[in-house]
Amino acid sequence: MPNFGFSKIFWKIFLTFWLVNLAVIFAASFTIVSNMEATRITNLHEQMARRFAEQIIDRVESGQPMPRFRRFGGPGPKRGEEPSPRLNITRADTNTPVFQHRFRFQTEERTLQFQVTSAAGTLYNVETQLPRKPLFMKDMLQRLRSTQFVLILIASTLASALLSWSIARPLKNLGARSREVAGGNLDARPDKKLLQRGDEIGELARDLDHMIHQVAASINGQRQLLHDVSHELRAPLARLQAAAALVEKKPESPQYIAKIHHECDRMNVLIQQILDYARFHELPEDRETASLTDLVDDVCSDIRFRYPEHQIQIDSATTHQIYYTGFLDSLQKALTNFLDNACKYSPPNSLVHIQLSEQEHTTTVEICDSGCGIAPEHLARVTEPFFQTAAENSQKGFGLGLSIARRAIEKNGGKLDFGNRAEGGLCVTVTLPR
Repeated sequence: MPNFGFSKIFWKIFLTFWLVNLAVIFAASFTIVSNMEATRITNLHEQMARRFAEQIIDRVESGQPMPRFRRFGGPGPKRGEEPSPRLNITRADTNTPVFQHRFRFQTEERTLQFQVTSAAGTLYNVETQLPRKPLFMKDMLQRLRSTQFVLILIASTLASALLSWSIARPLKNLGARSREVAGGNLDARPDKKLLQRGDEIGELARDLDHMIHQVAASINGQRQLLHDVSHELRAPLARLQAAAALVEKKPESPQYIAKIHHECDRMNVLIQQILDYARFHELPEDRETASLTDLVDDVCSDIRFRYPEHQIQIDSATTHQIYYTGFLDSLQKALTNFLDNACKYSPPNSLVHIQLSEQEHTTTVEICDSGCGIAPEHLARVTEPFFQTAAENSQKGFGLGLSIARRAIEKNGGKLDFGNRAEGGLCVTVTLPR
């Protein structure tokens, strides 16, 4: 059985609007025809009732006998009989009945009242019973076969098709772009016209464009990470191969054996950092509440033990303990990394200053050193994986520590900023939500 695509959204929207338009046309046609026919029948009935009333009044005033009327609801009129006029006639000045007929319906909504002036100048009140409203379905169906209805139906069909196409076409475009991205084309983007729309389809296009940007950035980051990892592993492997070759030539040289162990240790540290960076968000960790003041004190105690020649000073803008709820283990490792770098890249006997402060919705930890700082053009890149400045290269690091620390701050919902001090040195500002 061929598939005509009737399950697609175009046909669903088209049929919905088309059927709604048809229902509106039928309802409007029935209402218009009903009102027109009801008005026409009422006018005809009033003309007939007025003629009957004038005849009856003329007979009453001239003293002539009333004609014979057929019984209401009975068989048709016999010879010499006239149809029953169904009128009530009274003199307007004395309210005296002149002619009375028993109505089948006694509701006021079914009667029509008017006045008639006789030839003698006497004013009479006339009340007549309105007939039942007939069904106009046949007349309406006849009108629906007219040229006007055919033109309206064609216009409704075209309008429904245009509306359906205006909705289905951009959705097809967005679907095509998403399939291109799934096929590996990371440069695929929605049309600019869709991105500039102010409706929900425009919002969907902008969301899809943002998602494509994020996916492209993630994939490019993974590619760059693989490139950097291969580059970082190639150097220690080359040194290991060189040391192994020297050992083969001089087996009695222990310095080459020590070199091999050293390079193996460096590779082990590098691989562990790569794993920590790649699996950071997968590591299980519970949120805890503890004193941030005590946590910073513990970090400073560890760093003082490793760098006894540095002066580490802690200042707090509050006299009370500052408590924080979050992933404390990740936060402690990040603060340790910042403080370790502050001591590592500042001269001996220099001051490393830590400032704790509380705001209405945030808590801030600021770590400032007295080192050489970072070039302004490198401040935005220091947390990129394997990015190293000249000072970091001299320390023979891998450039992953700040990347992992940044993920730890982001995991806690915080923000990380870097800035150079005017008097020299670098300030690392950690802003955490309260």
